[in-house]
Formats: sequence, structure tokens, C-alpha cells
Amino acid sequence: MTVGGQVKTFNTISVTEEIFEAGTPDEYTDLMVLATNDTDTETISINLEKGVTGTDVIYYLSYTENDNEYYRTASFNTNVTVNDSSKNLKGTFSGTLQDSATGSTLTVTNGSFDINY
Repeated sequence: MTVGGQVKTFNTISVTEEIFEAGTPDEYTDLMVLATNDTDTETISINLEKGVTGTDVIYYLSYTENDNEYYRTASFNTNVTVNDSSKNLKGTFSGTLQDSATGSTLTVTNGSFDINY
């Protein structure tokens, strides 16, 4: 992703699966992606339901830089194109993130992910 004209890359990635409503007809699994940069000073966190694709299926996205945490706003767009049983997750994102403590914002462009977990 690009933030303020600076390309950000996250190379250490973990994906956790969490099952909800286990054993019921409403059972579903969420994927929680946590990625950090090489210096471990920036992270991005993405949560979505396993197996679901389309626009705005990512219900949680945050970006942390130097202890400042920014969250997606209403003007943040996501599109998940692959989310399948072969454990591949692929998509794009862009828009405005906001620090809820200070109100400061960041503009993200060219956000993308292609993860095999």
C-alpha cells in the first residue's frame, strides 16, 4: 500500500481462523490477518469472514505506525476477489484511515494483498 506517497510493505503475515456459533446452523469462521513490516514498527490488521468475497466484506481494518492506530472510515473501500478453501486470500483496498484519538487522517492508495496461509 502507499501512504502519503510512501510505499509500505508488510512481509511477516499471520492468519488466524476463529469459529463462531460452532455446531449450529449459524456457524461461521472469521479470518484475522496480522501483517508487520521488516522493522516491526508498522502493522496492518484485517478481519473478514472466511469464504466471502466482494466489496466491503472486510469489516475491520487498522494500520498502526509508531504507536498511532488508524481505522477505516466510511470513505475506505475494499474488494476481496479470492477467499477460498485452498487458503488463498486476495484483494485490494484504498481510502481514508483516521486516528480516533487525535482525529488525524491518512490516505491509502494501491493497497493489495495476496496471501496463502
